[in-house]
Amino acid sequence: MNSEISTIECEIPQGSILGHLIFIIYPNDLYDTLNCVKSNLFADDSALYYSSPTIPHLHKTMNRELDNLDWFQANKLSLNVSKTNDMIFLNTNSQQITMEIKLTNKIITKINHVKFLGVFTDENLK
Repeated sequence: MNSEISTIECEIPQGSILGHLIFIIYPNDLYDTLNCVKSNLFADDSALYYSSPTIPHLHKTMNRELDNLDWFQANKLSLNVSKTNDMIFLNTNSQQITMEIKLTNKIITKINHVKFLGVFTDENLK
């Protein structure tokens, strides 16, 4: 049985033969839109990270980079902010840090541990 021929303007049908390959290639230019922040991309999992000598500098840089991140709109994608998290790794036993990282004017949820690509890590790198 053959499928009907139809025009696709801006999406790849789920389960298509080229879907996986295109999805692997598609987000590769996200890195080019970032000025200071680095990224790790694997399939539909992405992590942005930045190292800073001070918390205020970290806060300012991350918020500026996320404000300028128009890659999603340019590629007709949306980012689910409710599935986006913020975690700070410290090299000392510091006090509680109060800073808000925002994406599309919504505060990103701060967490103290994360599972990324099957590896669990906490804010103390344990």
